[in-house]
Formats: sequence, structure tokens, C-alpha cells
Amino acid sequence: MVDCDWFTGSEYNKMWTPTHVQVTVLRARNLISKGKGGSNDAYVTIALAKEKYQTTVKEKSQNPEWHEECDLPLPDDKGNILLNAHHRNLLGLDEFLGHAAIPLDQFQIYERPRARWYPLKNKPGSKKAEKYRGEIEVKVTFIVQSLSTSDLNLARSGKLKRAGSNKSMLVLRARNLISKGKGGSNDA
Repeated sequence: MVDCDWFTGSEYNKMWTPTHVQVTVLRARNLISKGKGGSNDAYVTIALAKEKYQTTVKEKSQNPEWHEECDLPLPDDKGNILLNAHHRNLLGLDEFLGHAAIPLDQFQIYERPRARWYPLKNKPGSKKAEKYRGEIEVKVTFIVQSLSTSDLNLARSGKLKRAGSNKSMLVLRARNLISKGKGGSNDA
């Protein structure tokens, strides 16, 4: 049990409200072929609001496996996680393989995370007839990244704006610390 005697109820609840979404790109299957020999050198870009992440390139595969994750700050408004699969070309532009948009509001933030398959579609806004481009398996998890002491003070004042993915920890209490300061005291 967490001892929160100096937190008000609303401050305590803010600490356990998700601040980030963890997106794990597991694998893709049946990707359309853009590379030589009927395979791809595939990678995926993940975007949410202004944050973006890119997986590594998996070479010569129509069914690549990444098992890579990223933590993206939750935007103030509900949005979509945008996934774009590409074939890396050594010469020229990379080629588009498929797109998936995952609306955040389709999830219950406290539900148990599970992997789901999403169909890859044409580029957003494309007027071409939709064709099968393969599927991508993704796990979405809502997480809380702890507040630093300065962030906690800002949260108390209502001025906290989370923008980056710096991980930090807030120590609520400490006991039996070994004295390193002058006169047997610590400045902790």
C-alpha cells in the first residue's frame, strides 16, 4: 500500500492517470512485395500527435518480426496512433507498403493489454481502390511515467505540461539514510 498522507485525493488520482501510450510493433504478415526477389526490407513508423518513432529495418521478408516498443506522450485530445509500413530502397525513395490508424478511444485505458492485428490500407486520402496490403500486429498499453519533484509541484499548481518521454522517479519516503553531510545530516 502506498502511503499518501500528504496528497489530496485529486493529486493522488493524477499520479495514476496514464501519461503515455506504449506501442509495441510485434510483426507483420503477408506484406505486398516491393523488393527484389519478392521480399521487402521493411520498417514501420509510429506517430501520435507530434511524436514519431521508427523501427529497425528487417531485411528480405514478407513477414517481418520487430518486437520493438516506444513510449509516446498522450495528447490532450484523443487521437490516432498512425502506423506506416515502408520498404527501404538503398537507391531512391522508400516505397509505401501500407497504413493503419488506431483510434485511442477504442481502448479502455485500464484494460489488460493484448496484441491485435490491424489491416494495412492505402495511403490516407488515396483515391485508388483499396487493396489487400497485409496486416500488422500491435500491442497498445497505457502507462504512467512517474513525476519528478518539480513536476509534482507543477501538478499541484495545475501548471504541469508533459512533453517528452523523460523517465523519472518520485521518492515519497526514505528511512535510515547514511549520513554523508557535515554534522551528520543530509540535505535530502
